[in-house]
Amino acid sequence: MSIKLNKDLFNKTLKLVGLRFPSSITQSLIKKFHGYTFSRLHFKCVVDDSVNNNNGEAKPTHKILLLDEKFNNESLPQPLLDFLQILHEDIQFVQHEVNLDFSHFTTEQVLRQYIPPEIEQIPSSFETIGHIAHLNLKDELLPYKGVIGEVLLAKNPSLKTVVNKTGLIETEFRTFPMEVIAGVDSLDTEVKESGCIFRFNFAEVYWNSRLQMEHDRVIQMILKGSTVADVFAGIGPFAIPLAKKGCVVFANDLNPRSFHYLKENAAANKVQKNINCYNKDGREFIHFISKANQPIASSSSSSSKSQPGLLPVIQHYIMNLPALAVSFLDVFRELNLKHRPVIHCYGFTDAPDLHADILAQITQVLGKAPLNPQVYEVRDVSPKKRMMCVSFNLPDDLTPLSSSGNNDNSNNNNNNNNSENSDDTSKRKIDGSESSDSSNQEKKQKS
Repeated sequence: MSIKLNKDLFNKTLKLVGLRFPSSITQSLIKKFHGYTFSRLHFKCVVDDSVNNNNGEAKPTHKILLLDEKFNNESLPQPLLDFLQILHEDIQFVQHEVNLDFSHFTTEQVLRQYIPPEIEQIPSSFETIGHIAHLNLKDELLPYKGVIGEVLLAKNPSLKTVVNKTGLIETEFRTFPMEVIAGVDSLDTEVKESGCIFRFNFAEVYWNSRLQMEHDRVIQMILKGSTVADVFAGIGPFAIPLAKKGCVVFANDLNPRSFHYLKENAAANKVQKNINCYNKDGREFIHFISKANQPIASSSSSSSKSQPGLLPVIQHYIMNLPALAVSFLDVFRELNLKHRPVIHCYGFTDAPDLHADILAQITQVLGKAPLNPQVYEVRDVSPKKRMMCVSFNLPDDLTPLSSSGNNDNSNNNNNNNNSENSDDTSKRKIDGSESSDSSNQEKKQKS
């Protein structure tokens, strides 16, 4: 039998000890008694003493400072009692009743009424995706999932649906199984990020709201007018804002549903003229997009009005697929590029030296150390595992892959890991500065 939320359980009347004092000394008293006062959600520790207002004035001349339940006139520290005698003679201890209801209790306090004390960890945080709250409950909490969902909805009016992850991310599109545990059974949602609107079905694509700061960081690194190839674009958290910024963006994702929402989001944000969308394997896309001055297939574009043109030289490649992106880097050994783009590559590491390990991973795949690497720790994935981003210039003279060698990375998948790609030209450095002839290159790209 599922456990249901009963808000009436939290209707309580408490008898507290308070300090009755003249209104004129309110601030002095509150400051001195910090940590000793009654604290509840949406409840003030100072109330008007209208009951004992003997003067019958409209505005009470006295107030009551409510003490925490564990304190009274006998349990307060002696220094505080001495302070009261010095502060004002018209201070006295009084009894005061307060009426509480569901609104005065925090989410954690409410859940503690339903979850037994032997389960120490109460779910106190969750990811928000529009109107959806996403939980990843441990097995011991599953018997209480229904009431957990109900409480989250009751305490967060903007939420309409609560889902719980029921399995690992094992699909090639990085989607995961989930169940609706409370609220409306609707996973079509809308998110606002980086000044753009994103619409999608949470069950069909990959989205992680915790990456918003990382998205913004990379977007800010890339100059207006740059050409960008977003290899694993997802629904466009890098690609759409970059297009809105004025970059020329080529965005790709293997998941047909991500490709669908990528085009829809480009239209919703009115950036179709700056973005071309593709539904290809990541390796195939890099090969295709890296062949400068080749015709652009208009059928792959997100805009039906776009006309066939020429592919510009790509300045930035964004490769945000941490589980596999590093293994895709060997494709650049097959391209023989004449310029040095900037690559923003994501990966995981659990090594003691995070920076050294992620750089070693990249060096091993490229066959050469990355140039001008900037290593950034994105977030903790687990207590010992970190998500990293390395922005670097592609080295010159990469050794081509042996035609007889086995390519273990041919199975690379274009999962919808929402990220953005940024690569500079051969003359452009990671910090955005350009050499004297990079402007000519930009003019060619715009023509």
